[in-house]
Amino acid sequence: MRKPRIGFFLYDAGETGALLPVFELLTVRKIDYRIYAITTAAKILVDHPQRVAETNVHPLLKRPAESWPREEVYDEAVVQEVCNALDCDLFLTGMASKIQSQVLARLQSQKVPAWTIFESFSENYAHFTHAYFDAKPNLILTTSLPILDFFKSFRPGQSVELVGQPSLEKWIQSASQISRADVLKKSGVELRDRPLLIYAGGYGPDFPEGLRLFLDFSRRLIEDFEICVAAHPRSTRELEQESLKAFGLQDKIRLLPADMTTAEAIVAADIVMSHRSLVGMQALFIGKPTVYLDPFPARYKDLAIELGWSPQVQTFDQLKAALDRCLHQKPPPASSLFEAAGIPTNSAQRIADLIELKISMI
Repeated sequence: MRKPRIGFFLYDAGETGALLPVFELLTVRKIDYRIYAITTAAKILVDHPQRVAETNVHPLLKRPAESWPREEVYDEAVVQEVCNALDCDLFLTGMASKIQSQVLARLQSQKVPAWTIFESFSENYAHFTHAYFDAKPNLILTTSLPILDFFKSFRPGQSVELVGQPSLEKWIQSASQISRADVLKKSGVELRDRPLLIYAGGYGPDFPEGLRLFLDFSRRLIEDFEICVAAHPRSTRELEQESLKAFGLQDKIRLLPADMTTAEAIVAADIVMSHRSLVGMQALFIGKPTVYLDPFPARYKDLAIELGWSPQVQTFDQLKAALDRCLHQKPPPASSLFEAAGIPTNSAQRIADLIELKISMI
């Protein structure tokens, strides 16, 4: 008889990054687990030893990342194939797609306890997930007190556990080991006595408009700032390259190398700008002031914006004032930010402990 096994079904970069430190702890504790990864998660976990091999799975599951729309309802054969591949006694997935909701519901019907993780700090995203994740998990693991309260009010009767954000803590640890001088040398950026502004790219339906707004405003900033763009790991980089050319900025704004990590880019920055990205929060926790530039600000809020740590702007005058503030006002220390936002620490251990306790009862 085999040991109890936990199965992870992952779709997006956010949930995958949050669980990577948990996987390390499960391995150390000799807890049996399997990972089924599609889309961006598959790229991140391509060589992970616990990832389920794709040799005997449904042909649809081998589709490229761009062929997995979040809202699409998938054939029952595909859903069952994921369940069969994981063969688990406890299930944990993200809340990023319809197929994750379908698999969770199927496993619950087979009496398998099924949990989700919501790794964001944005209530907008938490609300938006309901458009395609309509199953009711046995437990939601989440990041902060405001998000905990949101789920309890938005999903009455839902069990929610406050665990924190493992990738945020991992980010802080990793950033502390990166040399800014080495990153600048790797990037080829010459500061020339100007502050370095890094635009952390994204993806999704509103991102092209956000990128165009950034580039439009950048034409009035390039005399005062050294400006670089860090493409999102999910990006093909084509949009960024084509947009830089369209605005005539390909020789004035550097698109950072594809092999440069987001952590490296943010360590190099004096100011970080993003559209709608966890990077905005992460940068604050390593002492980098951040600005959110969004042509549709009502569509996105997170704790950094709600608590007034980072301005969210949509006009050039607002942006100029925000950048002036960033140059003269550094964020509070990370310990103060964790406390003010109601984010627990030791989050990977908290999640691993919950998993270990649950499987001990199976």
